[in-house]
Amino acid sequence: MTTRRLTVIWSAVVTAGLACAGDPAGIPVSKTFTYKSEGATLAAVLDELAKQTGVAVDRGKAEADRTLRLDCQKLPFWEALERIARESDHRVGFSEDGRKVRLLGGGDVTYRETPVSFDRVFRVSVKKVQAISELDTDRAYTEVTLNLYWEPGFAVFLVEPPGRSVTARDNAEQDLRVVGDGAGRLPVSGGGVDLPVRLAGIPRSSKTIKVMEGKFEVVGAARMLEFTFDKPAAPANAQDNRELKQEGVTVRLRTDFKENSDLWSARLEFEFPEGGPRLESFEASAWLGNNEAWLAGADGKTQLKANGGYEVVAQGERRAVVIYRFTDEPGVKLGKPNDWSLHVRTPSQLIAGDVKFRLENIPLP
Repeated sequence: MTTRRLTVIWSAVVTAGLACAGDPAGIPVSKTFTYKSEGATLAAVLDELAKQTGVAVDRGKAEADRTLRLDCQKLPFWEALERIARESDHRVGFSEDGRKVRLLGGGDVTYRETPVSFDRVFRVSVKKVQAISELDTDRAYTEVTLNLYWEPGFAVFLVEPPGRSVTARDNAEQDLRVVGDGAGRLPVSGGGVDLPVRLAGIPRSSKTIKVMEGKFEVVGAARMLEFTFDKPAAPANAQDNRELKQEGVTVRLRTDFKENSDLWSARLEFEFPEGGPRLESFEASAWLGNNEAWLAGADGKTQLKANGGYEVVAQGERRAVVIYRFTDEPGVKLGKPNDWSLHVRTPSQLIAGDVKFRLENIPLP
């Protein structure tokens, strides 16, 4: 890649980047990265990135011994990663439904300029652009698929379709008509989601979407909390061991763990404090999507997830009751309840806020 091309690419990234301040709704700011080197290896840079931001980037398909020059001064995580990818001639990638961030390089894989925008813990980029003609309805439009990813550690449960508050114009400065999406907030899980934006009536003379910008609301949590019940089969009157609290979130436990039984059940009640975003009745279950419950053996290595399934007994805006079931697996027997601890992962208090984005020079098909 030439020096001129690198300058053009980074200019586009900087233009797309947005302020990293938090907002009153509670969306957190991104952790920043500061690093300067004339010839560090990619492995060393990623080690330091993980140390400063808490985000480990998978380098399994990267050239970890590649050396690069780097000068980052308090760059938010996503912007820092984009610069690292550019300087090392790698690409940013994702796996495990977006939960794992990766760098890809070597062979024919090289850094490519793509329209991208950053807002605190969020990264918005263009995944694809396609012209669509629906024969049965005689409709034609151009669909721009946006990738929304959030930093590992943050959790998103509901996303508003972005078509409602998006504007766009082409390379001739003509305004493009965005076809609004009347759907409500969409339930999501994992670490990312695809969001389509439809444009109608684009002139044939248009070569690019010069600017597409807007915002959309997300509902999520700043982190996932982990609760540990050291003796899950404790008597029901042992209240100090049957109710745990963190950051205003309460988890209550009742169990049916019996020695030598091949099926155990744990009834967990989750209760959130007042003050979170309002949820419609059909949205109330969205925050359960990332919940987990598992048993951990005394050896610190054996784990048994809720392999007997789970049942949502009650669900409201701030409260839910879920029964998780555990059963024997080959080589793993339930045995004695006191040989296990019960671990539960659930969101911190729910928060809501807008993700703002600005994407430039999107090529049209």
